[in-house]
Amino acid sequence: MTHGDSGKRWLRYGCFGCLGVIGIIILFIAVLVGIALVKVESEQVEDRAITPTLPSVEPAPAPTPPGTAETVPTALTAGTVILDLRDGGFSIEPAPRGEALRIEAKYDRDSYELREVVETDEQGRWTYRVSFQRTASLWITSLKELFGGTSPVVQVLLPRDIPLELDLDVNAAGGEVELGGLWLKSFDLAIDKGGLALEISEPLEAPMERMTVHAQMAGGAVRSIGNASPRTLEIDCRMGGLAIDLRGRWQQDSDISISTAMAGTEVRLPRNVLIEGIPTDRVSFQRELEVRPPTLRFSVTSERGEIEFID
Repeated sequence: MTHGDSGKRWLRYGCFGCLGVIGIIILFIAVLVGIALVKVESEQVEDRAITPTLPSVEPAPAPTPPGTAETVPTALTAGTVILDLRDGGFSIEPAPRGEALRIEAKYDRDSYELREVVETDEQGRWTYRVSFQRTASLWITSLKELFGGTSPVVQVLLPRDIPLELDLDVNAAGGEVELGGLWLKSFDLAIDKGGLALEISEPLEAPMERMTVHAQMAGGAVRSIGNASPRTLEIDCRMGGLAIDLRGRWQQDSDISISTAMAGTEVRLPRNVLIEGIPTDRVSFQRELEVRPPTLRFSVTSERGEIEFID
């Protein structure tokens, strides 16, 4: 047998091997599609509306005129809301004024799981934890939703008249958040492999003490942070991109830390404040002000990234 015949034989075997691999891949995909189609037909769609029972306190009653019935109003204590949202779409917004904290969700319970619990410590302070995540195969779930299955949606409605600490953890998910008009003492946001559009369209009930934004392999926009007026603001972006809008009605000084690593961050500066820590062309204007506005003090670090300030 010549070397030419041997080479042709191995080439023929190699082609057969490649065709075999391709056939296996096609068969695998066909099986996944078949399973996904069956899952679409057998969906167990859960449509839930949850209003958790939160601890309340009874303040001392005010003096009432003789002969009138005495009523003692109840009020909810300050608390913490912790949201761990994964693998789906979501929205967070203020509830209509006077309405309670509420969760509304629609999802296939064979593919996703929603958990919620209220915890209370010895001082009567409450914590409400909500977690939502996928429990089935990513491949099958994605194909099922592609072929007409139910895409999961979680909506969180936050009360306006209760002081809250809000902790939002987003992982492989995307959504929209509106915090304007709420009474937030602090807000901690972490995004990992997801996307988020957040806006604070009107001032909060009171200036916020702390706000942190940590994004990793993620992208998003945070608009009108000035309406939250946080005393401290920490922004950390790694391997992603963020658009940060600091405009709004600042009511107090703020210490702002911005750091990036292999990421791009755009920061839009407000006009109604003093700026320290970064170059600005407003020095002469600032000296002419009769009433001293809030001061934003910046600390900026960047490691193989870019931070662009827009004045």
